[in-house]
Amino acid sequence: MERMLKPLILKKSTLAALSLLGLAMAGCNSNSAGGGTAGGASTVGASGADLDTTTTVATVGNENISRGEIYSFLEANAGEAALRQLIDIHLVMQEAKSKGIDIAPKDLDAEVARRAEGSPTLTGLVKNGGARLDSYKRQLSYQMALDQLLTRDVKADPKAVDAWLASPDPADPSKRAKTRARYDKPAQVKVGILLSSQKTRADLMASQLKSNAKTFQQLVDEQKKAKDAVAQGSTANTSDAGAAGAPGGYLPVAQLPPSMQAALQKLQVNQTTPVLTLQPAGGHSPGVFGIVQLLDRKDEVKSSASDPTVIMDYKLTQVAEKVVKQSSAKTTLAQALQQVIQGLTQQGMQSGNMTPPTYRQAIDYLNQTQVQALLSKLRTGDTSKVAIADKQYSTLETAYKPAPTLPPINTGAPAGGAPAAGSAPAAGSAPAEGGAPSGAPAASGAPAGSAAPAASAAAGGAANKSTP
Repeated sequence: MERMLKPLILKKSTLAALSLLGLAMAGCNSNSAGGGTAGGASTVGASGADLDTTTTVATVGNENISRGEIYSFLEANAGEAALRQLIDIHLVMQEAKSKGIDIAPKDLDAEVARRAEGSPTLTGLVKNGGARLDSYKRQLSYQMALDQLLTRDVKADPKAVDAWLASPDPADPSKRAKTRARYDKPAQVKVGILLSSQKTRADLMASQLKSNAKTFQQLVDEQKKAKDAVAQGSTANTSDAGAAGAPGGYLPVAQLPPSMQAALQKLQVNQTTPVLTLQPAGGHSPGVFGIVQLLDRKDEVKSSASDPTVIMDYKLTQVAEKVVKQSSAKTTLAQALQQVIQGLTQQGMQSGNMTPPTYRQAIDYLNQTQVQALLSKLRTGDTSKVAIADKQYSTLETAYKPAPTLPPINTGAPAGGAPAAGSAPAAGSAPAEGGAPSGAPAASGAPAGSAAPAASAAAGGAANKSTP
């Protein structure tokens, strides 16, 4: 089916709205389509004619900062990067539609919810809603469409997916874990907890709760003000800001003290345990006594070959495995994945991000050359019709012009025995630009043995297909 794309005409306010996701994101996308000024900065700015100049966002002294002023500033600093991102989104979504790929709202909402489970930042974004959430969902919808386009020809037979789940996890250096362990969801609980280093104090609180003399929240407030350092760790809800625990406030049951696990098994939601000895006093360590209130419980969920996330990870893994096999380096998918994960982890630590990369992020890194090839085809294909209406952005036009038709290449070997133009490189030679070297794609990738991928490479596919 021939794909016809309507010329893209985008308002300045649309560009600025995308930039609200952050200048950092726009900077990561600065090389996504070529052209533009260094670092993604633009030399243009909004006229303000179509921007909101009446809504005050902040006040400094007796001067107001309007939403329109923010938009104008963002466009001036990241307009070209935002425009490239928006054009790519339109190109990918139109291509997906022409291939019968539709990202249903319920599927998009389910993916947002899944990702929010492991991200306090995204949980807050979902809770607050508004333009930032809308922009995130648009970006995520684009990523999901790009994934489906990239894996259109990959079959996901349930037996093959189940066998993959039962195989050793390629991202696990120890080779002991199974792939399915990554998708199994352990039993979790959300709780409130009263703590004290004194058994007598813990007994008194238990008595006050039983007689309804004080509420759980009142006792938490008292403990937080106590001079007892142990007591100050009390919380009415493990999802409260600053409370220890998993994202969303849910704690894996298997990681709780055995006495707490046993007591929680007997509780219904909103019931409390008796006083528990969480740590006996000994030596220079004080005892830790607690009363736990069960607020919510999530039962264990085993991975399934019918899970959409499992299926997409399986398909993307097949693409990555093909990339590795076609590279000139003699490496396995497991070796490539582990090298990428190590590099991204070290880079994250250097930037203060202690969260390890996800499996999907590592796979996306390996697949970034395929993503770039797909985007390049959409940007410059014969049927691509991208029109830059605002001449202030005319520097981007060359990035979206169809590639010129070249005359036929003489594939005969020239005198001297040198390989013909377009022929395969000699065995063991360096891969072509964009090819996959040892353990990672060549484009901006980290060479084997390097401490961490370069900043531009870490964005890699994320510049066009990031995974939150």
